[in-house]
Amino acid sequence: MQVFNACFKVIRRNFVSMLVYLLIFIFFVVLLTIFYQAPAETLFEPVRPRVAIFNEDTEDPFTASFIAWLEGQTHRVDVADKTESIQDAVFYRYVNYILRIPAGFGQQIMSGHLPQPKLQRTQSPDNWSGIAMDLYIERYIELSALFSRNLDSISASELSISVQNALARETTVQLNAGVQTTINRTAYYFIYLAYAMMAVMILGITTVLLVFNQSDLKRRNLSSPLNLFRFNAQLVFACLLFALSVWLLMFLISLLMGSYQLVLAEMLLLALNSLTFTLACLSLSFLLSQFVRSRAVQQSMANVIALGTCFVSGVFVPQELLGDTVQKIASFTPTYWYVLAVNEIDSLSSYALQDIQIILSHILIQLGFAVALLAVSLAAVRQKRQTQA
Repeated sequence: MQVFNACFKVIRRNFVSMLVYLLIFIFFVVLLTIFYQAPAETLFEPVRPRVAIFNEDTEDPFTASFIAWLEGQTHRVDVADKTESIQDAVFYRYVNYILRIPAGFGQQIMSGHLPQPKLQRTQSPDNWSGIAMDLYIERYIELSALFSRNLDSISASELSISVQNALARETTVQLNAGVQTTINRTAYYFIYLAYAMMAVMILGITTVLLVFNQSDLKRRNLSSPLNLFRFNAQLVFACLLFALSVWLLMFLISLLMGSYQLVLAEMLLLALNSLTFTLACLSLSFLLSQFVRSRAVQQSMANVIALGTCFVSGVFVPQELLGDTVQKIASFTPTYWYVLAVNEIDSLSSYALQDIQIILSHILIQLGFAVALLAVSLAAVRQKRQTQA
């Protein structure tokens, strides 16, 4: 087990630098998970704008009922009736809407006519709540004038009650497009784990293989009595043990983040998915190690590949927000299928075999990536050996 021991001597010699990277990535993942906030459960909720009302029709009962209705639909704000105070309130968004009711407003409505002069309305620029308030008020006035023209001898209180009953009829709002899906904190941790796992694996494996790929050491190993198969087997076993150790550490941290509260089947699926992704990262690191010649290239390659694949695969941006072209490109990376599997696992309500088949297919695709990348890396090793020979 000389090669196996030599691998861990290299790891021990670079343990401090690896540990720093590992702790930084873990801290990054945990920090993002801790500050994660679940989306609000309600998709639609009416907003009550802040409104200032100046009433110059103080003695009219219809106007009083109209103002009472407005106060039930909005948050009334007191503002001094001065030009400078009104402008400041609008500018600093202290109010969204200012309404001035002219004298004789209620009397004109009771006669069945639209008020002249019209209501004076001021709203904050580029504020949709002010536009919605305009629509509410216009509808109230038009219905009031319509009822007053067609209902003989109706009193102001009866007119207000009739209009408010008509306006009380609401339509149920249901958003079918872009339905928001929630995701729990543990699944959020496993999604971000993709970035930490890939970066740590590339840095760790390439650090070990960078030593063994040195020309002088490689020639010495080729001339040693240890045959090539046993040499490669011990090297692979050491890297595999390193990968499993990193995965186990990441999974134990997920238990601290709350994964132990999940259903056992869900936790096992998340563990299997992350383990398969770890193997894919291991194979990718084997392949990249054939092209790494210095520590600077190693760190640059780890950052670019880890960040690049995570950005297009749905780690930092939800997959449903990515365009079709981006998702097609991302589908050629194991990170995409890993994140897709985490999302599928988090949305499961039943764990029967037919329900988890799609998740198992995503895991098998990641395993296929691991096998394919390992085959390419072995072919690269053979080609390089033949070229150097």
